[in-house]
Amino acid sequence: MKHTMLSLAIFTIALLITTETAFAQRMRMEQRLDCISELNLTEAQKDKIADIRTKHDKQMIDLRADLQKSILEKREYMRSKNIDRKKYLQLDDNIDGLRSKIRTAASNMKMDIYEVLDDNQKSVWSDQYCRYYGKERPNRPIRGDRPFRGGWRK
Repeated sequence: MKHTMLSLAIFTIALLITTETAFAQRMRMEQRLDCISELNLTEAQKDKIADIRTKHDKQMIDLRADLQKSILEKREYMRSKNIDRKKYLQLDDNIDGLRSKIRTAASNMKMDIYEVLDDNQKSVWSDQYCRYYGKERPNRPIRGDRPFRGGWRK
């Protein structure tokens, strides 16, 4: 009986965690789609943005593959018997450099899309960007409002 109750409790907790994560991802995607529909893009703009995204996706596939290879190379090196500090730090710097390239590529794609927009669309983009990434983000604690060991700050 105890085993059955324990199994049921673990299953319920796992189910709650996975459904909450899926719901949050769906909401994030809906917010992005709302932003795109509010821009009222022309067909030429849609085609240009699709080309930018395709180019970006191809670049990201290559960068992520290089990153995974570098992580694997570091993991293999750590299993060797003679680990050299210089080589280890070089592998670590290589991984950091690839992560930086990925972030830069994402930022470049956003700016390439931004340059396709007209002035009115740019103002809508800026409003949506601020709402999604900071200023008016509801239900998100501000850094000073996060709990710490002693409880909530006042």
